[in-house]
Amino acid sequence: GAAILYEMNSDSLVYAWNADVQMHPASLVKIMTCLIAVEQGVMSDAVTIRQEAIESIPSDAANVSLKADEVLTMEQLLYCMMISSANDAAAVIADHIAGSQEAFVQMMNAYAVELGCTSTNFTNVHGLYNSNQYSTARDMAKILKHAVQNELFCEFFGREYYTIEATNMSDIRFLLTSNYLLSK
Repeated sequence: GAAILYEMNSDSLVYAWNADVQMHPASLVKIMTCLIAVEQGVMSDAVTIRQEAIESIPSDAANVSLKADEVLTMEQLLYCMMISSANDAAAVIADHIAGSQEAFVQMMNAYAVELGCTSTNFTNVHGLYNSNQYSTARDMAKILKHAVQNELFCEFFGREYYTIEATNMSDIRFLLTSNYLLSK
């Protein structure tokens, strides 16, 4: 394991344990995906889901059962990704913004370098295991420190529940976080 405790108001590192050990970041990858999406995406965009985007996600991975040709807004997709940790939503977001998940991953890695990350390599947009994908607690803290300065990011990151009205291909969806740190 690894941990870092950072106090933003005083810009000071309070505690670090294994802060520079490279580890698999899992769903923490979605922090970078969300950050790029809120900075470069248009929340009101109607996004038509492409089969190629969702078929890359294993059926047993966390998802919200997005369907090819279903239409959601970018905002709805971000709630799916950040509240339900929906890997299919992450893939669709990346596909919409960059044209492909691969192109979006290149954006993620370039942004990580720009933010001063020295031990991070992203290989996908959702955090499903890949042996070449790694980060450190220190690098993730750098990304999160930047991200929480964005109000829109904070809205998605801190939301506990959200309702997505019926779409052209799905009934209403009720999203509820499984993050025990957010749920009351």
